[in-house]
Amino acid sequence: MNIKRLINEVGSSYISYRQYCDKVAIEAQKYIDWDNDIGCEYFPSDGVCLTTTDADVCPATAFFRVIEEKGKISQSEFKSICV
Repeated sequence: MNIKRLINEVGSSYISYRQYCDKVAIEAQKYIDWDNDIGCEYFPSDGVCLTTTDADVCPATAFFRVIEEKGKISQSEFKSICV
């Protein structure tokens, strides 16, 4: 077992994960005008989620489903699909 290689792979994978999360958050931010700091994280029980400065957590799939249907989302709609 090459532990140094495994540790390096973890670091590389995490950097890639953060880059993809940033892309999802930037895309989501385009549809939100009520919070200027949307984040993206992976939660084991909920998957990829969007987060707000108020600590609301919304599954990204549910968020983008609403966007696909309506083209925008209000803060109350966002909160209604949060976990």
